Amino acid sequence: SDLSFLSDIGADKKPHKHGSLRDHLLRVFHILKSFGANDILALAGGLHSVYSTSTYKLACLPITSEKVEETFGPEVDRIVKLFCTIDRPQKLENPDGTLSEIDLFLLRCIECANLYDQNELNPETYPNLFEFSKGTIQK
Repeated sequence: SDLSFLSDIGADKKPHKHGSLRDHLLRVFHILKSFGANDILALAGGLHSVYSTSTYKLACLPITSEKVEETFGPEVDRIVKLFCTIDRPQKLENPDGTLSEIDLFLLRCIECANLYDQNELNPETYPNLFEFSKGTIQK
């Protein structure tokens, strides 16, 4: 199951703002599902920082792209890798045209759920993401 996957990669032992990384990833998954995200987007959101990101450096080990792809599919892995490698949240707050429209949409959904879970999704810090979230995360 997905729960054992996160424990298997040690996400339950990585600290995060409110509990463990596993807790945060599960909350992001559920936030996305509760607003109608499909399985691919919700699963990518639930794995969004397993490879470490520009702001969260504690990668889960041992984690491989092959393992994520084998467990959740190639599109989930592609989205997670993209999220983990872009300069975010800056590139999602102020896009520079390097992401396709669909990838920008998917990554913004994940970022909004991520920030929302950490009580950091606000109009002062992220006016564009906050506005975007009104049509997705905050209905």
